[in-house]
Amino acid sequence: MECLGELFECISDTLTVVYEILENLSFLNLFLPQSINSNSLRELTLEGKSLHIGSNVFTGLKQIDFFNIRGASMIFSDAFENVSRIHSASISLSSNEIQRIGNEAFSGLYTVARLVIHENTIENISNYAFSSIINIGELIIKNNIIINIGEESFSSPAWRTKISDNKFYCSCNIYWIKNIKVCLLAIFKDVFILRRNYCGAEEGHRTLINYSPICNKAPRNINGAKAFCKYLIFLFLMIIV
Repeated sequence: MECLGELFECISDTLTVVYEILENLSFLNLFLPQSINSNSLRELTLEGKSLHIGSNVFTGLKQIDFFNIRGASMIFSDAFENVSRIHSASISLSSNEIQRIGNEAFSGLYTVARLVIHENTIENISNYAFSSIINIGELIIKNNIIINIGEESFSSPAWRTKISDNKFYCSCNIYWIKNIKVCLLAIFKDVFILRRNYCGAEEGHRTLINYSPICNKAPRNINGAKAFCKYLIFLFLMIIV
């Protein structure tokens, strides 16, 4: 298919045509255009290899019921700016390596029933990657291999958070996670992050709760872990009041 001008200008607004065309496109290191603005789309799937999701690429995209991205390697800050009323944003990147989910990568995304991130190898999840989402029902992070993660990465206003069956690269860089054990297990009993997530082969695939790092000194970010715990307590109190 030959498409002149902006990528989405020649695509019909009907669900069937858009879905079939996008399923058969292969994007390599492409920063998507800023002209995706159809109000009639209900399901949108982007699939390719090593997709770079740039800032503000989905500006104007509204009222999508299902939004799927497969094959991305990087999600930049503000990629979802001004995207609204998405019933389910499913970030499904099977067998691909995501280099980085940046700070506030989902900034501007609001009124989302579910955000799912699963079956990926993620090199780095930055601090506050999910904290800027407004009015989100569920945040589900499962079955991923995660190399590096910031101490504030799980900060999210979601009503329900599920973090399970992930494999973390266990080193002194995630020593902070041991300092939020009591906070997480006492408040978010449906999460059990330390019981339901695991180290990789470097620590014999043991659960995080059984991981005992041997570090020469406590990392500098220990105060940040305590602040994160206070943040979780604050969210819990806001929910029950």
